[in-house]
Amino acid sequence: MRGVAARTPPGGASGLPCLNSNNCTKPLPPGAKRTAFALAENVRLLADRFGLERLGFLTLTFRDHVTDIREAQRRFHSLRTHVLAERYPASIAVVERMKSGRIHFHLLIVCPHDIRTGFDFAAVAAGDYSSANEWLRKEWAFWRVTAPNFGFGRTELLPIKSTAEGIAKYVGKYIAKHLDARLPEDKGARLVRYTLSARQVTANFAWVSPLAKEWRTKTGELAAAVGAKDTAQLAEKLGTKRWAYYMRDNFLESTPEEWAELCALLAREHGGTFTPRVVEFRVGGVVVARGTRPHPFFSVSTPQIQICTNINTAPPAPVPLTPLSSNDTKPWGTLSLPPVSLPESTPARLCGSPSELVPNPAPCCLSA
Repeated sequence: MRGVAARTPPGGASGLPCLNSNNCTKPLPPGAKRTAFALAENVRLLADRFGLERLGFLTLTFRDHVTDIREAQRRFHSLRTHVLAERYPASIAVVERMKSGRIHFHLLIVCPHDIRTGFDFAAVAAGDYSSANEWLRKEWAFWRVTAPNFGFGRTELLPIKSTAEGIAKYVGKYIAKHLDARLPEDKGARLVRYTLSARQVTANFAWVSPLAKEWRTKTGELAAAVGAKDTAQLAEKLGTKRWAYYMRDNFLESTPEEWAELCALLAREHGGTFTPRVVEFRVGGVVVARGTRPHPFFSVSTPQIQICTNINTAPPAPVPLTPLSSNDTKPWGTLSLPPVSLPESTPARLCGSPSELVPNPAPCCLSA
């Protein structure tokens, strides 16, 4: 049970590695990246809820050379069901495969008592465990007896030395380490396990970014085109649960016209609907017209732009002008733009080919 605690690096107060880096040589896949983020958030929330002094870092290794992920999970499930769930209020477990192929588990557990106050990490690193309180010593003795009954070997339970943010990032890095050393048979194996009270953040989310927003928008347009109300119906309509994988290029690389054409075709085939996106036309920051994104199935003769007659267009502030040449002595004043006024009875139409998003700069023909 007793082991060597992490040593304090020179000039630093924490025995943890750099909080914002890891030794993984491969970038995390999108799913694993979300899992690591959710893990770090749940660890931080667990520390806020129970207090850092009640958190313990428990490492479980196997007494034999276990390299089969299924066997490792079987033993851990038995331990979790009969010991962890009954002994600790909450816990989070992360599996890690080492470079040697061996598997072990790292757990963040909530202890019923304070195990951090008075704990001398430097003395423990030197082999002196006298600073550990009575409850922690009894817990060490408990694991020395219990772990072998479930096929485990050496165990280590220590208080948290760093901050809540530090331990959250530190635990999350084990996912990157596992993925860097995982074998083909590890695919599909669960990386993180929570007790119900320890899981407040899930990995079922999308990052906030322009690309993610565009993806969600196109997913909604695709669902409307095939007449689906949710992703389950969308998979049924398209005939595969991996629709996002097969349509990835269409989502990311198609032009607005190509995407509109695809949605229009699907709407015709499945009886769904497709409404082109609205494009705003501005003059001096003022919206003067709104139109739909054109695509080949719309006739150019169909009015696609609606004049905005209910917009309050206050005169813009005067704009100072500067001379074009320093030799020009003609006095310059200020230019005041009048409010934009468009006739209600004159519907504007797109000029040029249907694939253009905005009217041509050349004079266009308006029909009354």
